[in-house]
Amino acid sequence: MAFALPRLLRADQKRTIGLSCGTASISDWLEKMPKFDKIPKDRPDELPTLPLTPEQYTSLLNAIPKTFTGDKAKRVHALVHLMRHSGLAIRDAVTLGH
Repeated sequence: MAFALPRLLRADQKRTIGLSCGTASISDWLEKMPKFDKIPKDRPDELPTLPLTPEQYTSLLNAIPKTFTGDKAKRVHALVHLMRHSGLAIRDAVTLGH
């Protein structure tokens, strides 16, 4: 019966589905997977982080009062100075204790 197909699969369809019916082993499945020799070297997390040039640093400091106001501008300014002179990444600088 064709209408009962969604509930009960025929034996030949179970063989085609394979892994979902438990008829194929994991090792067979792994052997069929494509082999990856190397991970490309140009991944973003492997690119070197270069320091800001003096012009970029000045431009960044000048943009802070235009973007932030009041107390938040002072905190962002201090954060940028901290990162510049300590070499800390932003994720490390913002997690420092008070």
